[in-house]
Amino acid sequence: MNYQHEPHGLFLVVDNKSFFASVECTVRGLDPLTTPLVVLREVPHTAHGLVVAASPMAKKMFHLHNRGTKSQLPHDDRLIIVPPRMELYEKRNQQINELFLKFVGKKELLPYSIDESILDVSHHWKKYGPSVDSIVKAIRQEIYQQLGLITTVGIGDNPLLAKLALDVVAKEQPDSVGRLQYRDIPAKLWPIHPLTNVWGIGKQTAAKLNSLGIHTLGDIAHTDPHALQAAMGKVRGTSLYATAWGIDRSHLDDPRPHRSHSISNSHVITEGSSNEHELRQTLAKVGQSAFRRVEKQGLVPGNISVSLTFQDSPEDFHGHSVSKTRNFVGVPDQQSALAIAVRLFNQLWHGEDVRIVFVGFGNLQRLTSEQLDLFAPKE
Repeated sequence: MNYQHEPHGLFLVVDNKSFFASVECTVRGLDPLTTPLVVLREVPHTAHGLVVAASPMAKKMFHLHNRGTKSQLPHDDRLIIVPPRMELYEKRNQQINELFLKFVGKKELLPYSIDESILDVSHHWKKYGPSVDSIVKAIRQEIYQQLGLITTVGIGDNPLLAKLALDVVAKEQPDSVGRLQYRDIPAKLWPIHPLTNVWGIGKQTAAKLNSLGIHTLGDIAHTDPHALQAAMGKVRGTSLYATAWGIDRSHLDDPRPHRSHSISNSHVITEGSSNEHELRQTLAKVGQSAFRRVEKQGLVPGNISVSLTFQDSPEDFHGHSVSKTRNFVGVPDQQSALAIAVRLFNQLWHGEDVRIVFVGFGNLQRLTSEQLDLFAPKE
């Protein structure tokens, strides 16, 4: 791969460590790193509950993890258990992104999820010192001083490499800052195993690749790209090949062109439901169905929307609806798309009776010939 022809910039992906749990600590005047706290979503009218977030100390002391259950929580007075407050977390997310605008312009900032944002600091880092480390330090200090939150940062030549640096490299570093440049790909990216450790590769995709004898990103990089496209589909195969070589030609200030065309699916729960397990199953089925239709048409979604219609009363079929939309970065697979759908669901649902679950994929487009022909040298 001739990286001379690929975009070279300086991108950061900034993640707020154990975001929900850290926010709950800070509003109580507690240290997010030393306080054992979990955010627990109770299932209404039952003794069940789901751990939405656990602080680093809760994970260390009690071996807890996000997506654990209430029954796994120890009976220990040192552990603080609080309910989720999505409005508070969304407010903090907004405040964090407002702080980022002190360092970059609006077109150089992409809020990726409720706890992660992508910043293009290519034209700004020199104002803060001789290396990108200076602007990273300034951003982290600003967030900590203003909001008391601890951040983890990935630095890369493009948004994809910055995201991979965050997910794969940063967690191994004492300062929680990971770095990935094109030249680092063979040493730092290709050995990654299992493949599910890589952003955008879910269990189903990894299992299919394993069945083909592909177990690392290095294996993907050295697989014949035409064979990869034949086995995984043209769009997915191209995306995997690009990821393995660290290729990302997107721009934060160049959003996908608008398309009125979208693909969606919904499910009506006749009697309404507030059972979290049932609602999550419904969300997964609706999202899977819609995503399969997107893939079947050879399209790539630019965003995902989740909408819930609540049953205000047994007699009122329509009720009122709430919805949220999130943009994708890169080409999502089904599992990563549904993971974002779950995040949006968590932000929308607070124990109400739900009558209709909707998932839609918008800003659909076909990959350009340039994107599909990544393995051909650019002129």
